[in-house]
Amino acid sequence: FWRNVVDGRNYVWVMDGAAHAETQLPSVGTGFQVVAVADFNGDGRMDLLWRNSTDGRNYVWLMNAGGTSRTEAQLPNVPAAFEVAGVGDFNFDGKADLL
Repeated sequence: FWRNVVDGRNYVWVMDGAAHAETQLPSVGTGFQVVAVADFNGDGRMDLLWRNSTDGRNYVWLMNAGGTSRTEAQLPNVPAAFEVAGVGDFNFDGKADLL
């Protein structure tokens, strides 16, 4: 995953050894950053957790098999003073949880 922090463009490189296939994903405002990569819906694919540390907004991108498209879901806002400290499956349901 590549992110241009100046203009918000995002790219996924699906790797095959040294070769890769590049796909551009939708741009995201520069106030956001990826704070976690984990399987949040239990489908075996890595998803992205975006956080805006200025206003506390949070979104999860549930990625498809190729990592080239996503379903977006807004999570509850969390005050800007809080940060994601870790990710793990704390309740053993096969889905990543946030610490």
